[in-house]
Amino acid sequence: MILRKPYAFLIKNFRIIHIVLTFLMIYVVYKYNNIAKFIQNYIDNIANTQVATSYVGSLTFLAVILIIGINITLYILMRYKKKPKLLYLFTSIAYFIIFVGLFIVLYNFKNMEIDILDPKTIRLLRDIVNIILYPQYIFILAMIVRALGFDIKKFNFASDIDEMNIDITDDEEVELTIGVDPEVLKTKGRRRLREFKYYILENKVFVFTILGVIGFITIISIILNVRIFYKVYKENDNVSISTFNINVLDSYITTKNDNGEDIGYNDTSYVIVKFKTKLLYDLDYDTTLDLNKILLNTGGEKYVPITKYYDSFKAIGIGYKNQLLTYDNEKTYILVYSIPNSVIKKSKTIQYEGGFEQDGKIFVPKVIKIRIKPTNIDEVNYKEEKLVGEITSFDDSSIKGNIKVSEYDLKDKFIYEYNYCIKEECVLKSSDIIGGYKKLILKLNIENNLENIDTYTLGENFIKVKYTINGQEYTSSLKNKTPTSSKSTLYLEVEEKIKEANNIYVEINIRDKIVKYVLK
Repeated sequence: MILRKPYAFLIKNFRIIHIVLTFLMIYVVYKYNNIAKFIQNYIDNIANTQVATSYVGSLTFLAVILIIGINITLYILMRYKKKPKLLYLFTSIAYFIIFVGLFIVLYNFKNMEIDILDPKTIRLLRDIVNIILYPQYIFILAMIVRALGFDIKKFNFASDIDEMNIDITDDEEVELTIGVDPEVLKTKGRRRLREFKYYILENKVFVFTILGVIGFITIISIILNVRIFYKVYKENDNVSISTFNINVLDSYITTKNDNGEDIGYNDTSYVIVKFKTKLLYDLDYDTTLDLNKILLNTGGEKYVPITKYYDSFKAIGIGYKNQLLTYDNEKTYILVYSIPNSVIKKSKTIQYEGGFEQDGKIFVPKVIKIRIKPTNIDEVNYKEEKLVGEITSFDDSSIKGNIKVSEYDLKDKFIYEYNYCIKEECVLKSSDIIGGYKKLILKLNIENNLENIDTYTLGENFIKVKYTINGQEYTSSLKNKTPTSSKSTLYLEVEEKIKEANNIYVEINIRDKIVKYVLK
C-alpha cells in the first residue's frame, strides 16, 4: 500500500487546523461551564438531578479526544521541523486531565440521579470542575494566536509558513507493507524503545516533574476521597450523627423467623441490622431516632425499616420503635428491612439522611453511610454436642450469650416454690407441676445468659427432647409447663415412654446453631 507523508498537508493547513482546534476547545469549555452551573444549582437545591448525566454527553468526550489527537500530531510535526513544541505537549497533557475530569463528573452525576451526594463530595466536585475550567481559556487564547499567525506582531503567517521549509520529502509517497514480519517488528520496537529512552533522558527534568505532580495529586485525591470526602464507614465503626452515636455491630439476612419457619414470600428476604446507640450530649429534651431517615441502600434502591417483623427476630435483638435515647446508657437494638431477592448479592449500605451542613450561605443535607455485609443465617453453621454441666457459647452465631444445662430430673410430679408478694409483703407458696395421662415432667436446671431469650421462651420455642430405644430415635411431644416466674428451671411435659430410653437428648436449636445436651 502506498501512503503519502502528512507533513506538507499539515503545514499548508496549519491555520485551519488551529481554527478547528479553537472551536473544539470553545465547545468543551462551554460544556464545562454548563456542568459548573448545574453543580452550583445542585448546591442551591434547584437542580433537576434526574437529567444530571445529560450534561456529560458523548460529543464532549469526542471533542476532547480530537483535541488531544490533533495536538499530539502537531507536537510530532513541530518536533520534526525543530520548531517550538511545548504548547502542544502542555495542551495534550491538560486535555488528558480534562478527559479524566469528565469521567469523574459522569460517575458522580450517575450517583446523583439515584442518591443524595454528601456535601463534602459535591464541594470537591465543584472545586475540581472549576480548577479544570479556568485554564481552558488560556489554551483557547493560545490557539487563537496560532490561528492568526506565529508572529503576533506582524500577523504575517505566510512568512512563518515559509520558515517551516516545505520540501519534496514532506509530500513524498511511502510504501506501507500489509503483513507482519516478526523480525522487522522486533527491530522497529527496539529502535523506538531506544528513541523513547533517549527522549526521556533528554527531557528528564520536565518529564519527572510532570509525573511527580500527577502522582502527588493522585495520591492526595485518593487519600482525601477515601478518608474524608467519600468516606464510607464499616461495621463496628463508631459514627457520630448530629446529637447521637451509632455503631452497627452485625448484620444478617434470612427468610425464616426465630423458630425456623419460612416467612419469606414473593421472593422476599429480610436484612437484620444490629446496632447500639446513645446520646452524645445530656439534652434537656427527649430524643428518638427517625426510622424514615435510617435507610438500607442496595442496588440503588432504598428501603425503610419495617417494625411489624420485629417479633419474628426477638432472638437476635429488640426492635427499635422510637425508644428514647439516653446520654449515660448505651442500648442495643435491631432494624429489619424487607428486600427483593433480586438485590441480595448487591452491595449494601445503611445511610442516615439527617441534619444539615453549611456550604457557604447554603445548608445542604448530610448523609452518613455505613457499609454492611450481611451473613446468611438460614443454614445451620454450628453444631455441638455437650454433656450436662458444660457451657455452650452462642457468640459465634447470630445469637449472643451462653447457656448451660447444669442438672436434670424426670418424674411424674414436681413441687414448685415461689414468693407471692403484695406490695412489700411476700409469702412463700408452692404449686404442683404434674404431667398428664401417660406423661412425665422433665425438669431442666439451666443457667441462661442469652441476651434476648429468657428461660420460659427457650422452653416454649427452641427446645426438642429426643430419645432412643433399641437404636431407634424418637422425638417426644412437648408441653411447656414452666411457670413464667421461673428464671432458671424448665418444666417440660414429655412422653412416658421416655423412661424406657437407652439415651435421652435435649436439643437446643436457635436459628443458625444447634447444641445437643446428652442427659443419658
